Amino acid sequence: MSIEKDFILIIKHHTGIINSICNTYFPKPDDFKDARQDVILQLWRSFPTFRGASKVSTWIYKVALNTVMPLCLGKANTGNSGAKSHNITTANYDMVTLGGLMFGCN
Repeated sequence: MSIEKDFILIIKHHTGIINSICNTYFPKPDDFKDARQDVILQLWRSFPTFRGASKVSTWIYKVALNTVMPLCLGKANTGNSGAKSHNITTANYDMVTLGGLMFGCN
């Protein structure tokens, strides 16, 4: 199986963790979507270095929390979502494949 397919399966299986953390800190739908996108992007970036020393769910929880907390602090300091825009078109993966996951569309 390819790395992209492995990643998609893991994200689909653990989407509840991502949604729960994002919704806890960003209950507004637009902010939630931005945070979820940032979390999935960060998970994708760190996926090749995941060694399996912990459960996948623990790794996802830690990455999600470490991604959302600075966004939450940015919102408190600036009055907006604090989410940064990413140039995801330059990433080394197929946006058609991952696009549905990035924006919460299954």
